[in-house]
Amino acid sequence: MTTKKELGEKKTLKILLKGNTATGKTYIACQIAKKVAELGKTVQYVDNQKGSADELDNFDDNILEHINYDYTPEFDDMYKCMQKPAFLTIIDDLGLLQMLARRRSTAAFIKQGYYYMGTEKGGGIGKIPIDNPDLFHLQGYMYANPNRREENFLMDFIEQNHIIGTIMTYEIGKELGRVVDGWFGIIMNLKVTMEKNPDTGKREPVYYGTLVKDRGETFRKQNDDVDIGVDVSNPHKRLIKLFENKEVL
Repeated sequence: MTTKKELGEKKTLKILLKGNTATGKTYIACQIAKKVAELGKTVQYVDNQKGSADELDNFDDNILEHINYDYTPEFDDMYKCMQKPAFLTIIDDLGLLQMLARRRSTAAFIKQGYYYMGTEKGGGIGKIPIDNPDLFHLQGYMYANPNRREENFLMDFIEQNHIIGTIMTYEIGKELGRVVDGWFGIIMNLKVTMEKNPDTGKREPVYYGTLVKDRGETFRKQNDDVDIGVDVSNPHKRLIKLFENKEVL
């Protein structure tokens, strides 16, 4: 028979932060990383845009000693670093996964020097040499290769302990976002508005988060004044509460 204590020990946080550029995705991820580091836990931060380096540079050395930062502009680097053991693994930006997987597959085809189009017995063209690598691009069935890379990556990512992924909600990120949503238990859409500061009289950016998915009400149990579809200010403080929960630690 399974007990609540046993279930609690198996619970992991799977958080996806979605939003356009400059909506606070990296800032929130870094603030959570800081809090986890303050608690003495290890953070693996996988960054494929160098977007978090400036944020992390603001932290003291006693915080950074718990954060393993890796810049991963290529798919293989991203995959390898993601699998390093840690209490919390962050990938920023997960929205580039598709592009990096396709670039990796393109390089593999070029290195091979050919691809198949149909089969000779079936009346197809058969083996086609890649004479000009600069003009080669994926087409048709070739997309099965990067799609498989993406799927394997996500399956391994979701098997890590606690995870946070950020993803841009336009272009490639929007397309991938529809695929990865089901892998995460908590999804928050982020946005920023310009509002007048009553103290200074100046218009300043104010960041909001909208909870769009909360499997098992994990988020709402720590933030009982929040509901699905409602904007909340200071979303990073709300998310940090999850990592202060004794069940998580």
